[in-house]
Amino acid sequence: MKSTKLPFRLYIWNAIFIAITIVCISGRYLTEHDSWDFWQLFYFCVFGLSNFFFLNLIVALLTAYPLGRFNLAKIATFLTITFSSLLTVFILADTFVYQQYRLHINLAMLEMTLLGGGEVVQFSQSMLIQIVVICLAILVWSILSFSLARLISQKLIKTTYFLVFLISVLFIGANVLYAYAYPINWTNVLVIKEKLPLIRPLKMNSFFIKTGIIKESDIQSSNLSIDNKVGNFKYPLNDLNCGTRVKDLNIVFIFVDALRSDVVTKENAPNVWNFAEKNIVFKNHYAVGNHTRDSLFSTFYGIPSTYWFSALADKVPSAFVTALQKSNYNIGVFAGAPLTRPEFHQTIFSSVQNLRLNSPGDTILERDRHAIDDFISWHQKKDNKTENPFFSFIFLDNVHGYAFPEDQKHTFYQPYWKEINHIELNSKFDPAPYFNRYKNAVHYADEQIARILQYIESQNLMDSTIVVISSDHGEEFNDHGLNYWGHGGNYTDVQIKVPLIIHWPGKAKAKIQYMTNHYDITATFLPEVFNCHNPVSDYSIGHSLWSTKNRRDWFIATGYSDKAIVENDRVVLINKMGALEYLDKQLKQSPNQSMPPHLKDALLDMSRYRR
Repeated sequence: MKSTKLPFRLYIWNAIFIAITIVCISGRYLTEHDSWDFWQLFYFCVFGLSNFFFLNLIVALLTAYPLGRFNLAKIATFLTITFSSLLTVFILADTFVYQQYRLHINLAMLEMTLLGGGEVVQFSQSMLIQIVVICLAILVWSILSFSLARLISQKLIKTTYFLVFLISVLFIGANVLYAYAYPINWTNVLVIKEKLPLIRPLKMNSFFIKTGIIKESDIQSSNLSIDNKVGNFKYPLNDLNCGTRVKDLNIVFIFVDALRSDVVTKENAPNVWNFAEKNIVFKNHYAVGNHTRDSLFSTFYGIPSTYWFSALADKVPSAFVTALQKSNYNIGVFAGAPLTRPEFHQTIFSSVQNLRLNSPGDTILERDRHAIDDFISWHQKKDNKTENPFFSFIFLDNVHGYAFPEDQKHTFYQPYWKEINHIELNSKFDPAPYFNRYKNAVHYADEQIARILQYIESQNLMDSTIVVISSDHGEEFNDHGLNYWGHGGNYTDVQIKVPLIIHWPGKAKAKIQYMTNHYDITATFLPEVFNCHNPVSDYSIGHSLWSTKNRRDWFIATGYSDKAIVENDRVVLINKMGALEYLDKQLKQSPNQSMPPHLKDALLDMSRYRR
């Protein structure tokens, strides 16, 4: 059959139907603790409808519409339906991510999901089947919407252009309101944009100030945009000046991905527990990122991960690794997860030659086992006649993947979730079986840590080796009833409070109660082990783990799309727009809405290491 030209009205109606569909789906962005007024809900719908209408329409005008005018209607139809389907699938997928993590899909998350071996999501068979069914249903709906648009566009010609005019007015009004709200930090308006992805609203700060609509004095200082642009990285502030090693101490870091502090108990992790009873335990210790990249970056660099992209662009290694090399340490890195995603091989360990980038094995358990085996083999093969000590970083991934040998010997907690399906997670989902699976994985990780400790003891190295056991972040199981699962979603204790246990030859066992964090690790090791004479501020915003003098009762924590100042009793969230939100440790609105007195120090810490 000969193709006919497709009228412009068809694309208008198709864009309307898809925008309405997306707005309906976008209701999933509204979480249990959102208590909006009616006008906010109306603004949310208007904002979403008008923006997604024009997004769909503009793409159609640039791609399908020209083809339709040249009698290529079939191709134009295919492109229109394909884009509508992909956009709808993306928004629906993003609502699942947002409900669990309170952030939108971004490039970092996509890389972790698709290439990171389950860093964010593990795709079980049942989950894949559900995804396919949902995608097919959306495709069918897109076809029906296009068919309905074709039918209506032939009959309601005047109505079509009236609707375009009406939506245009709504689009302009929504953007002008947002532009007005932005400089004065009107959060009731600004929060709505935070809910929706792919939206870039209008900003008119200069116009409002020049016209006198807004006075500069009206612009609140709580509008804090943190500049994360790449480049101009000056780190450390001065070259490290490290003298002769104070003492030849080996160093072994054992980090377990996603190990929250409160599960390191005598029942869940007996080997680590017994080790802790004989050594130094930091009872109030925090990771400074709610996911792996930010947390490990800050552990080894001693500075906030707002500098991640600058370090990556310039291939600047961490001060910790630089100090190791200046002190002639043998360095061995043994991770169950690849060092290439995130790009730790081009940041933290960029100056390490012959770096072990990944572990062989088809499963997480195999890769973790190889990491430990390779550590042992590496230590046995290295030239033990050398006077140089060694540093090893061993990173176990099984807890992050909820993986353990599912046999009677290793199943301590029943019932446990046999097959993880993230689609099923919601506020009404019973977390107990999921948490039981997690604790079984923790128990198995404890066995693997015991292998490492037993090897160190068998080589008579305990008296000459610092052993650090910790984690990059915690893991949440809807602990506060707000439908947060996993990590990367907030800065509550379950997501960022982690164990820190240190065996340090010459130091007595102790239980430290004051607040410490991962920035303090670099601030402790460089002067005390590597004899670096620089001021700590040259390379770290932390303090010595042992010092109580001038210790901060707050710290900066970072995520993929926001940041926070974590205090003893509240979290001051700096969202991606730079606006402040004041939350308590259960993510409810904090009664203390005062601006933190240390805000200036936090901003300085996030800008100090730029040229």
